[in-house]
Amino acid sequence: MSNSKHAHYRYNILDNCFRRRERPLNFQELLDEVNEKIAEVYSGEGISVRTLRDDIRLFRDPENGFGAPVVVERYKGKEVYVYADPEFSIAKKRLLPDE
Repeated sequence: MSNSKHAHYRYNILDNCFRRRERPLNFQELLDEVNEKIAEVYSGEGISVRTLRDDIRLFRDPENGFGAPVVVERYKGKEVYVYADPEFSIAKKRLLPDE
């Protein structure tokens, strides 16, 4: 299970990152971006590699997560994480009844 510390904020950051088409990010860049954004709001805090892996797994999970079409593509010689559907956003998904 993903670390719940700042989870909503992390998910919004990742959603924006996965939607990037002009400059998509590889794993390390995603980790750096999330940690930079968190540190701007919560000084001295960040996430681990394991938490980012868990978050990506949660994004992809259709039953217990967002069912997001996160794929790995090649871009300028590196593997980057993007949505297969550029119009997808977790912000557009309906809330579940218990949410």
